[in-house]
Amino acid sequence: MEVPDAGHEEECPDSSSELFHPSIAKFPKKMTELLLLGKTPQAEKSVDEFMDEIPILGRKKRRGGRRRMNELSKEHRVIMGRINMLYAKKDFDAAWNLCEELIQKAPRCPEPFQTLAFICEEKNDPEKAHQYKLIAAHLGAVDCEEWIELGQISMKKGNSQEALICFAEASKKDPTNVDILMTKASIYENLKQPKKKMEVYENILKVLPDDGAKYFAFSKNMAQLYHGESQDEKAIEVLVKAFKKYPDEIKFEDVNILSELYMSLRKFHKAFQVICQYCNIQFVDSEYCNSLVNAAEVLSEEDLMKDRLSDYPFDVPEELPVDIRAKMSVCLIHSKAKPEKIQDVISPIFLEPIEEVGDLYLDIADAYCETGLYEEALILLDPLVKTEQFGQAAVWLKKAECLSTLGKEEEAAEAYSWVVSLAPTHSEARFTLSTLYQRLGHSEKALKVLEEMPNDDKDLWIGGDNDEEVRSDVQPKTKPKIKLLAIQVRSLDHLELSH
Repeated sequence: MEVPDAGHEEECPDSSSELFHPSIAKFPKKMTELLLLGKTPQAEKSVDEFMDEIPILGRKKRRGGRRRMNELSKEHRVIMGRINMLYAKKDFDAAWNLCEELIQKAPRCPEPFQTLAFICEEKNDPEKAHQYKLIAAHLGAVDCEEWIELGQISMKKGNSQEALICFAEASKKDPTNVDILMTKASIYENLKQPKKKMEVYENILKVLPDDGAKYFAFSKNMAQLYHGESQDEKAIEVLVKAFKKYPDEIKFEDVNILSELYMSLRKFHKAFQVICQYCNIQFVDSEYCNSLVNAAEVLSEEDLMKDRLSDYPFDVPEELPVDIRAKMSVCLIHSKAKPEKIQDVISPIFLEPIEEVGDLYLDIADAYCETGLYEEALILLDPLVKTEQFGQAAVWLKKAECLSTLGKEEEAAEAYSWVVSLAPTHSEARFTLSTLYQRLGHSEKALKVLEEMPNDDKDLWIGGDNDEEVRSDVQPKTKPKIKLLAIQVRSLDHLELSH
């Protein structure tokens, strides 16, 4: 097929004053070769790249670079009519040739590309049909539903980037269509691009109809995404906005999530404030305390630390879920509230089956340990270690550490022996147990604990005569203990040889 001379190129159909660039004569031929005849693999040339090869002189692009589509001139409509007639008669080869001719004369008109797509479908070539539909779509010939259909086909083909382009165009046609945005979010999730997914969720929140339940659902999903990216402040911001916009939709579950986020940032006073505000906590000095509770947007963590809301008497409703009650207890412990008030909040948790709320026991015990209240922590740890579900090495270790800190070495040694029994490879616990036995005058037990250490752990913990022989991947703070342990084991070897 010969390329017509540039001087015979026709004016742009949608404006007689705007002329195609003279070099446009080269592009229809290139387009025919690359896209119509398929001489270059499609993967090497995207539709957008192809579109960019058709420059137009004197025409300003719209924002985003999309140029207005051309309408067919009268002459071209006549040609298109002949093409349609040939297609109807199933004379596909003649229709195809005439489409190529029309594309040379009007390269930015979508109709011939649409017809080429139909011909490819008739010839059972869905791959090429899809590509011609994409070209026609980019030339401005489709509505929102057609863009969605193209996007779905791209998804089935596994071309996520192409699908995203299609759904982005669909969104331009129908900006408030939440289903389109959800599909985009799903694609970003599959591509493991959480930041992009968050951007889509932000757009969803902007266009959602007045539906509190959906708004909360999306807000919680966004908060989860932000939390996964270690952006808890952003997660809090999203949830606080939802709380403010739809207060009637707030459930205990939502309060639990928001307070947990504040606690993860160690903002225990803010977490306590949220629980009080949305869980019907009644203060004796209601006027002043309620003013503090309801000033959530104004008061910072530092402000609340000064006002010490937790110091004022309050009543907790019986129906408060135990998980929120546990969080309130943790907040009170970190706020150094009065012990009797903390016990009032905690005590209903003890009425629940320990196997069901053992994780809450651990949360509260952790708070006590972090604030140096080891005796109180033991009250929670003692019943836990007696259960099958929670009587694991980690819980025994926490109990052992509390007892050791309190100077209760006999009991600590017993707890550490449980740790070593349940986790034989826990070298740190084994070392500590050996040290405790030595202090208690049980030399034989101390040596036996070391003797029973698995060989692989000995290789890690025991160096040679020089410090350089200690494994370099052991934390520096552990090396002094390692050296002492090496001396102890060598003492054991010496004793065995002397006998």
